[in-house]
Amino acid sequence: MIPPNKLLAQSLEELQKTPGAKECIIKSSDISRNHRERLENAGFLREIMRGWYFVTQPKDEASIKVFWAGNFWTFVGRYLRDIGEDICLSSEWSLRLLTGETTIPEHMVVLSKTGGTRTVTLKLPTNTAPQGNSFLIYKDEKNAPDKIANWKGVPVMGIEDAIVRAPVNLFRSSPTTMEIALSLVKDPNTLIRALDKVGSARNAGRIVGAYRHIGNREFSDRIYKYFKALGQIIPVSDPFDRPPTLTGGRVSSPYVARLESLWGKHRSTIEAVFAPITDNVRHFETWDKVSAKILDRFVEDAYNSLSIEGFSVPPDLIAKVRDGKWNPDASSEDKELEAALAAKGYREAFNAVLATTKPLYGKPQSQIAEALWKEHQNWHQALFGRSVLAGLLQQDKLLGYRTHPVYLRTSAHVPPSDEVVPELMEKVFDLMKQEPNPAVQAVMGHFLFGHIHPYIDGNGRLARFLMNSVLVSSGYPWTVVHQTNRTRYLSALEAASTDKEGGVGLFAEFLAQEMVSPPQKEISGQTATNVGGAVEL
Repeated sequence: MIPPNKLLAQSLEELQKTPGAKECIIKSSDISRNHRERLENAGFLREIMRGWYFVTQPKDEASIKVFWAGNFWTFVGRYLRDIGEDICLSSEWSLRLLTGETTIPEHMVVLSKTGGTRTVTLKLPTNTAPQGNSFLIYKDEKNAPDKIANWKGVPVMGIEDAIVRAPVNLFRSSPTTMEIALSLVKDPNTLIRALDKVGSARNAGRIVGAYRHIGNREFSDRIYKYFKALGQIIPVSDPFDRPPTLTGGRVSSPYVARLESLWGKHRSTIEAVFAPITDNVRHFETWDKVSAKILDRFVEDAYNSLSIEGFSVPPDLIAKVRDGKWNPDASSEDKELEAALAAKGYREAFNAVLATTKPLYGKPQSQIAEALWKEHQNWHQALFGRSVLAGLLQQDKLLGYRTHPVYLRTSAHVPPSDEVVPELMEKVFDLMKQEPNPAVQAVMGHFLFGHIHPYIDGNGRLARFLMNSVLVSSGYPWTVVHQTNRTRYLSALEAASTDKEGGVGLFAEFLAQEMVSPPQKEISGQTATNVGGAVEL
């Protein structure tokens, strides 16, 4: 009799040979029933729906949700392609993907030229829908496009077909998506052709009004004059119900345009949140006084920042690291404490942040942003240099931004692919350079840093360092985000990342409240003000 471990090894070898194993999505017909059941029982396969499976590893449920969320769109693409050629996402979901929104939906609509209406319910949960996701497939020959486009393997409508079929409520519920979509069109003639196929004067009037709204008179006039020359009456209407957040020009990247739109959409909200407290908390002193106040809060800051990221680092260990008394070569106990490396890295990154901030104190916002653009990668190296030296991380982890996808354990937001991270980070700092209000600069810088997730690890700590370097340079106090408020902090970030109404406003309000909260005098029994030693400047 073959031992169970050898049978499982055989099944894993067969799994590697299946067509979808590389994409982590397989059909039941791709592998024999015996191998499939053995792999499913061992936790290497999880059922998505009848006949479809997700390749994973035996892990805790939270990890499986994260990995599945990262492969959600891969499954949608393969499943829809398997159904047939005359099928694609609805105009709404086509536009969301084409404009760089990859948030996983709880429900989604799919159009088909053939077949009947049916609902597909998935068994695997995501961070968006704990009980699973679903999509409705229904026959709609009128709205189905003649030609189907492709978004990373997912069949979608082309951008022009999707725009002219977009319902009016989409301009109001997802204005950022529609602004970006309109700005991605390179030639108004392609839209005119799509409008000809739809044959609706009301749709044409809506598109003309939309282009006027975002300031692109060239496109609106070309479309209007074309239909007028044919003797058609076009009832022009503005489908938006808020001011535009883009400049109205063409955009080369939907991801970059989304960042610009988010900044324009939320800056006035952040200004309004910080206006009542700014006069009370913002003032300039000598750098010696400012740095002394920051150093007094080091233990409080390090303890809370590391705790938010899930490290169990007691205050006495932080004090030990700060005072230079942590010696892993001499103490076997210290060697066993991996968290000590996080504390050591935090202290060295903290030093680097203060060294960056000191010459920026009181300088113009554009100069501050320019310096942070040059220095933030050095902070990342300081944060993880000790872990690399200890052999816990590979050296290439310090070489710039991430080079593969990341998925967030507690979020429905899927960070953008690694290919676009460099241009997005450059755009964030460009927006910071153009921003005159330091509160907006700090809040949006923090939010977008986490939204992009440019590194494999350390994004939360670096986002808070970025925020505080801007705040301190601009006369605001160093702001500690307390781990007792972790749930509210992450919830506000989640609402902002998924572009829920009021999300960035909630995040700004949270940070403003943390800014004015009194320093913690005791942390888990440790008196922060009595910790000796000095942090280097």
